[in-house]
This record gives sequence, structure tokens and C-alpha cells, in this order.
Amino acid sequence: MKDNVIKYNLASLEKMKENSPLKHLSDEEFFEVCIYHELGHYLDYKKNQDRHSVRMENDYPELEFKFIGEQNAWRYGKEIIPPYRTEFSKNFDKLNESNIAFWTTNRMK
Repeated sequence: MKDNVIKYNLASLEKMKENSPLKHLSDEEFFEVCIYHELGHYLDYKKNQDRHSVRMENDYPELEFKFIGEQNAWRYGKEIIPPYRTEFSKNFDKLNESNIAFWTTNRMK
């Protein structure tokens, strides 16, 4: 987070798209949805630095930490989507519902 840079591996992004509920989107549209999600992570980090510090200082369960981070990325990313972009917002929700389902499944293991 110190660099304020979002980096993506295009091969990984293509694989993510194949395994997501958003296969119907163009690559550019899918990338944009992912960027808003990543901006949500950035905003989570900026707004909740104490949570990140606690994670580093304590034996906080990693999966729980990541699950909360995914929920926050969804919430904060959603806040910055312009209200007139209703279809985009629906796709953003679909991606995040898929993420939460993934993390919920992994938390239970």
C-alpha cells in the first residue's frame, strides 16, 4: 500500500474472468469492475489502518482478516461508483458476491 499503485497480472486477470460470473463482459469492462474493487481495498486500508496494524501485531486469523477486507472492499468500492452507473453497479455486486462466497467457503474449512 505504500506505493499507491495497483498492479495486475493480465494472465491472472483473464483467469479470474473465466471463473467469475462476469464472463459476458468485455475485458475492459471486467478490468474496470476489478479496479473499483481494488480501490475499495485501498480505501479500507486508509480508513482502517488500525485494523491492519492489529493484524501485524497479533495472531489475528489470516482468513478472517482477508474476509473482512473483502467485505470492506465491496462496501468502499460501491461508495465510489457514480449513481447513474446502475448496470456497472450490478456487475460490481456480482463480482463481490462471488468473492464473499469464496472467502466464506474457505473460512469454514
